[in-house]
Amino acid sequence: MIMKESINQAKKEITALQESIKLVQAKREEISKEISVKRQELTDIKAERMKFFLGSAVDQLQCESDGGYFQFNKVGERSGLSGMFTIRSEFRYGGDIVKELSYYTSTCDNDDEFIRLEIIGKVASKLRSVTAEELYDFLNEGLEARKKELSELRDNRRIVLDRTIRDMEDEISQLENDIILMQLREGIDVGEKGCAWLDVGRKIETSNVFKIKITEESASGKTATVEVTTLIYTYQGTEEPWTRKYTRVKVDQLISGTKKFLRHSQRNIEARKARELADTAS
Repeated sequence: MIMKESINQAKKEITALQESIKLVQAKREEISKEISVKRQELTDIKAERMKFFLGSAVDQLQCESDGGYFQFNKVGERSGLSGMFTIRSEFRYGGDIVKELSYYTSTCDNDDEFIRLEIIGKVASKLRSVTAEELYDFLNEGLEARKKELSELRDNRRIVLDRTIRDMEDEISQLENDIILMQLREGIDVGEKGCAWLDVGRKIETSNVFKIKITEESASGKTATVEVTTLIYTYQGTEEPWTRKYTRVKVDQLISGTKKFLRHSQRNIEARKARELADTAS
């Protein structure tokens, strides 16, 4: 009776934690959306500044920014993966500021390609007129407060929520393990129709298992003696239960193996029911 009450209490705690996780996940989703909006505002500002810096050469083009990359295309169109051309202005790993212009190469045999090269030439001329530091400073001037707010949302609030979710998931996992351990002490019996494979850290590897029970535990609680009952087929063509005892089984591996066993058992029971329904229907 005490064992059953303990299991029920653990299940209630799991349910409460699962509901709490849903609430935290909802809050995290709100923060993620806020991060997305603020990040887009920041990149839009930098994209407009890049267009302003390049001037008339890109008046008829759209600029999309992602971090320190600025991709240019015709309005409503996209040329390849990197656009008509892409400019990079950001801190390189190691602390240096980089200024790069990249573009795809192609044979110029039509007006569109000649126009693209003409635009790239003008862009390259503008980029040559400033240092990497000057370009970066122009694009990012006055955005420190926005960046700080974005960083706090991403690195503080969202990370804290992620850590909270992980902690609750770990607590759920521990409670589930506690339940399995209590059930093993009481004895697990899935019935002959629920027979399944049991694999416990190579200590126990056997099929057609339907009963598992801890009969004795070490003083440390790290190992146990376990009785496993399987369904075997006799020479007479009948099915008979057969129990084998395993000693010095690691409890953590036993719990993990039993979890998998119970999942397989449930699937086998469901598959058997489905076959029986199909046979009845036919």
